[in-house]
Amino acid sequence: MSGRTLPDEDGKLTLFAVGDDDQNIYAFDGASVEFIRRFEADYNAKPAFLTENYRSTGHIIAAANLIIDSAADRMKAGHPISVDRARLKEPLGGAWQEFDPVSKGRVQILPAGSNAMTQAMAVMSEFDRLSTLDPDWDWARTAVISREWKFLEPIRSYCEMHHIPVQMADEETAQFWRLRETQSLVTWLRSTESKLVDPGAIQGWMDGQADGVWWSLLREAVDEYAIETGNAELPIAHFIDWLAEWGREVRRRQTD
Repeated sequence: MSGRTLPDEDGKLTLFAVGDDDQNIYAFDGASVEFIRRFEADYNAKPAFLTENYRSTGHIIAAANLIIDSAADRMKAGHPISVDRARLKEPLGGAWQEFDPVSKGRVQILPAGSNAMTQAMAVMSEFDRLSTLDPDWDWARTAVISREWKFLEPIRSYCEMHHIPVQMADEETAQFWRLRETQSLVTWLRSTESKLVDPGAIQGWMDGQADGVWWSLLREAVDEYAIETGNAELPIAHFIDWLAEWGREVRRRQTD
């Protein structure tokens, strides 16, 4: 495809590839850092390390660096992840540094017992504590990850008993594009007089909508769109196409 075997240099194409060797944890599914190394060798590629994180707080990034540093054969060894430059002066614990006098936004290891039931109670007790500290607490922005699905059943039971909205990621989910909330947003966008829109305007319209798990999902989408576009004003059709693809990607992640 690149024509790397062609003798004429002008006939060769330039290739650009992106990969994350730290996701080699998916080796059980066929992932291997050797694919990245082979690309570098085959095409005499010049590596560029993308080490700025635009989402996580300083404390979370520090904990992640500490854990991944011991992984064997890392290509990013010596290139630790850092907070993006725009957030360098923010508190290491983010907003939770002020909200939570206990953890102050640090990553915690909590005693949780040795069985799924006591672990579920430990997790949900911590969530309940945190929910009383954040004035804008939203259960839709929380998640519990476990090694096996069966360990999450007590979490689900607790949530249902206490009327906390809950969804298992392995469940069949509603079609994102057909959601009433998604269609309301698209209808509003198509009804505006301007052909351009920026993420701030979309967020402003959504601020007037009700709370709920699907509105929270859409707000997450707009936040990601703002990051990807740098809050630029772009054609409405561009955002709608982007949103459709984002919804498909969310569905793929939930069924993986």
